[in-house]
Amino acid sequence: MLYSIKDTMDYDLQAIDGEIGKILDFYVDDRQWSVRYVVADTRNWLPGRRVLIPVDALLQPDHEKRLFNLSITREAVKNSPGEDIALPLSRSFEASIRAHYGWPVYWTGPGGLRSSDGAEQVICRLDTEDFRIRSLEELSGYHIQARDGEIGYVSDFVYYDADWKVRYVEIDTRKLLPGKKVLLPAHQVLKFDMREDLIGVPFSVDHIKNAPKHSHKEPVDHHEELEVLGHFDSSQNPPP
Repeated sequence: MLYSIKDTMDYDLQAIDGEIGKILDFYVDDRQWSVRYVVADTRNWLPGRRVLIPVDALLQPDHEKRLFNLSITREAVKNSPGEDIALPLSRSFEASIRAHYGWPVYWTGPGGLRSSDGAEQVICRLDTEDFRIRSLEELSGYHIQARDGEIGYVSDFVYYDADWKVRYVEIDTRKLLPGKKVLLPAHQVLKFDMREDLIGVPFSVDHIKNAPKHSHKEPVDHHEELEVLGHFDSSQNPPP
């Protein structure tokens, strides 16, 4: 199913043997838009410390309780590498985090990507220097730069829980169209300008203005996905 990143913030994190804290942020790679890590605020347990946990450790959530159970122990979290998990993350630091928890890296030698179970099968190309890890909390609020002008800002992200891929960027167009939000397929993002807090997209202002209206209060269903993809990219099909 598809879920809002904003709505998933502050979910409790429960290790095998007790509570860890709450989700503070999500770290995503900017090429595939795959969520790679959650940033956990360990609150009173490890005062003042934030820890990085690969999403591989997150089990099926309980959305009613706003809770993720984890497949790891509190001791493993406590002993995880790194006192400073601020971006940018080096590949060596990522490798040490993943090795600590017992998972292989998600990239391979000259540019492959491992499957989620660590198999050697190359399922896509991802050069180690060809992507960056970014904070979804930081990207929220970035302005959207269309081909012919600025239109709104990033208000949320929508991810698919089966593979932790961010499918859509939610754009608030209230600067031009008060009260209207639209979804943009994440793979259509062309560039990030961290100095200007901008995300560039290959569409005109009018094309984005005329996109199907999205209601944040309602979950994204298959029908809405078809409408969005039909408007922005008819070559893509949503997952069943």
